[in-house]
Amino acid sequence: MDAFRFAPELFQFRTDVMERMADEGFNWLSHYSSVDPIHDDYGIEVCGILQRDDAIAILELLMSMFPTWSPG
Repeated sequence: MDAFRFAPELFQFRTDVMERMADEGFNWLSHYSSVDPIHDDYGIEVCGILQRDDAIAILELLMSMFPTWSPG
């Protein structure tokens, strides 16, 4: 992990995730509070998911979008 790493492409991934989640019926501020790039770990984090079932479905969605990434 590099605390000073900056990966600008993560912002496009963030946009892609938000669009795909909207396509799947997950709405910002209703189902989650934010989608954040995690530069030091090179990943995406979906925050503020209120329902466990939604969290599982979003995790599955992210795993399908980024099959080489490890959920954590």
